[in-house]
Amino acid sequence: MKLKKKLFLSFLFASALIITTAFTNVNATNTTTNNYVKATTETKKASSKIDISKDFNYYISLNNYTFEYTGKEIKPKVTLYKSNSTGSPTKLKQNTDYKVSYKNNTEIGYAQITVTGIGKYKGTKTTGFNICKYDLSKAKISTIPNQEYNGKIIKPKITKIKYGNKTLKQDVDYRIYYPSYQKATPIGTIYMSIGGIGDFGGNKTVTFDVVPTKVKNVNATMKANGFNISWDKVKNCDFDGYTIFRTTSTTKNLQYKELANVSTKQTTYLDTTPVTTGKTYYYKVCTYKTINGRKYYSLDSNIVKEVFAQGVTFTVKSNNDSAYLKWNKVNGADMYQIFRSTSKNGEYKKIKSKSSNKKCSYTDTNIKPFTTYYYKIRCYAKTSSGKIYSKFTTIEVKTPVAKTKLRKAKYTGKSIILNWDKVSKIKGYKIYRATSLNGKYGKLATVSSKKTSYKDKKLSQGKVYYYKIRAYKIRSGKELQGQYSDIKYAITGTRTQQMNKTKLIPDKEFKKSAFKSYYKDYEKLIKKNTNSKMSTLKKVKTMYKYLVNHLYHKDGYHCKNFAATFASMCRVIGLDAYCATGETRASGGGYTAHTWTIVNINGTEYIFDASLERHNSDRKKNKKTVDYKYFFKTYGELPGVYKFQGYDNWFPFFMVSKSNLK
Repeated sequence: MKLKKKLFLSFLFASALIITTAFTNVNATNTTTNNYVKATTETKKASSKIDISKDFNYYISLNNYTFEYTGKEIKPKVTLYKSNSTGSPTKLKQNTDYKVSYKNNTEIGYAQITVTGIGKYKGTKTTGFNICKYDLSKAKISTIPNQEYNGKIIKPKITKIKYGNKTLKQDVDYRIYYPSYQKATPIGTIYMSIGGIGDFGGNKTVTFDVVPTKVKNVNATMKANGFNISWDKVKNCDFDGYTIFRTTSTTKNLQYKELANVSTKQTTYLDTTPVTTGKTYYYKVCTYKTINGRKYYSLDSNIVKEVFAQGVTFTVKSNNDSAYLKWNKVNGADMYQIFRSTSKNGEYKKIKSKSSNKKCSYTDTNIKPFTTYYYKIRCYAKTSSGKIYSKFTTIEVKTPVAKTKLRKAKYTGKSIILNWDKVSKIKGYKIYRATSLNGKYGKLATVSSKKTSYKDKKLSQGKVYYYKIRAYKIRSGKELQGQYSDIKYAITGTRTQQMNKTKLIPDKEFKKSAFKSYYKDYEKLIKKNTNSKMSTLKKVKTMYKYLVNHLYHKDGYHCKNFAATFASMCRVIGLDAYCATGETRASGGGYTAHTWTIVNINGTEYIFDASLERHNSDRKKNKKTVDYKYFFKTYGELPGVYKFQGYDNWFPFFMVSKSNLK
């Protein structure tokens, strides 16, 4: 009986143990499951956070990047933004979306800022600022006077920079960083940067205006009802026209008013606004160019001052063997005097005096054939105090046959088309051609006076042709020739042939500039990936593909980096390359801001857009494939893709270093 009881108790204990174990396992299983669900949920939450360190759309902005040393911690205001393809960037909230920490932000040197994502954000981004003894941005800089466009690189000097009572020294306290141009500094407002060195940190941006070329040799000649203003034509400068200013002020600082604006073709203007006899009039003429709604005037021309007295106006009708002069009748005049010279600025001799009671005309037949003559006239009145002379008229010229103005020679793919201005009262035109500028010109064709264009189809590809043209007329059975036009040239062949025929001129200014390290890096990179046997186009195409395959938007680089880097590579190769700015079509519709590279080949601008090419490659499985969709194209070949606005003078600052192209 005792044995049975003992066995029974053992059974109960074992059963209890099994039940307890089972219950414990159930609880353990439930606990494990709950913990797994909880961990999975937390993992999902963590993975759903936005990583600001990997998304280049998130960027840090400081209220300032340079501070003067105070001996205390410096904590600039930090803001985290998210850029948007359209509209303004989104501003995140500090201590809600991110927190900020500072390092090395007391002593002089570079201080670091770390932004860490919190809440629905994770990851970190870093930036920094400089602590220096003196902040150059607080310095006062003397105004840079307007600079005259001269077709060259303009680097004006700064006369004085002061920080408090201290006058700063160049290359000791600061350096000047001029914008880079391959050929010439353009007309407009030019920005340049001044960077602190030594005890000075930070930088300051200053501007100066490049204005059109100054007008020279302004003259004012009295006419019957006012003044005729004349000046020398301004050449080798792209401007919109001339502005004539006038004043009657006698104060030290004459208060001029705009009298008129005339085209670039004019070099004279007749001022017929009311004038008063005995009053002094002052004139000056300026060239101007309008850029983005602002009118840039040249430096003042010489100022002419004249007292008004009614004078003579006249015309000359040119013939090869005579000149017919006709002028207006001047009330009160007793005699007209006609003067002549064989050079505009030569000695003028009186050839005729005509009484005012006779016809106001004269035919000069005492001339040499095929000779140019210059005439001017004045009148005088007899008074009790003697003869009172009017001013001479402006000079009028008689030429045998007018000089033909050859406008352009343009290659169309099948022929070279010549265009010129029509010359009146002639028989026709003779066209001459050569294969070198100073070579032998053979007569190519003779065309009628009704023609103002000609197609030359007898061409060889990849060759330069030079042209000149002159008019002729028939007088008494003789052929009288006009003067030759200025010479124009055109290059035949496809755009590929034209690029390969272009004379390469590596950018020396770039090589000597503050960016010379980039020049050397690009030069080595080009030599590594190309060879001397390659054509120019092959070299350009190779470096274009290299850039597309080695620079990525995902690394934080944008269109300006692509455009600036490729333009700089082309400059190292020796092409005329620069950057254009404007807008391009956005993938979501509409347009977005954009910058692209332009290469100028024989006056035609071609698009090379490595940034859009990179986007195009990113849409493919094989991202290394380059379609050259935006390579060596004109705007017409990419309709609707671009909205051009201007040129980017700051593009060198967006070049990427060699290390970012590995």
